[in-house]
Amino acid sequence: MPMSRVMKTYLQADLKDFNKAGFTKTEKEFLYKAIAAGWEVISKGWPDFLITKGNRIAAVEVKRGPDQLMPHQRKVLKLLSKHGIKSYKWSPKRGFIRIKHN
Repeated sequence: MPMSRVMKTYLQADLKDFNKAGFTKTEKEFLYKAIAAGWEVISKGWPDFLITKGNRIAAVEVKRGPDQLMPHQRKVLKLLSKHGIKSYKWSPKRGFIRIKHN
C-alpha cells in the first residue's frame, strides 16, 4: 500500500537519527517498514555483553568507575529485563548492579 505524503514526512522525521548512523539502503528500507507498521525501533543503547551459562542469559553494560548509564542504555536494559533477560550495570568497584524494569 502506498504511503501518504504525511506518513512519509512523519517517517522521515523519525528516521533523521537513523540517517546519521550510516545504515545501508536495505536497513533503511526495513526501518521505514517497521516504523510504518507501528514498531518502535531501537538501534542504540544495547549492552556491551550478552552472557550465557547453561540455560541462563544476562545483559551487561560495563562502566568504568561511577559512570552513569545513558538514558537510551537504561531504556534497553529495562526493556530486556521486562522480557525476562536479567540486566546489569557492572563496574570494577561496585560489581554487578541489577537493572529492573519497574
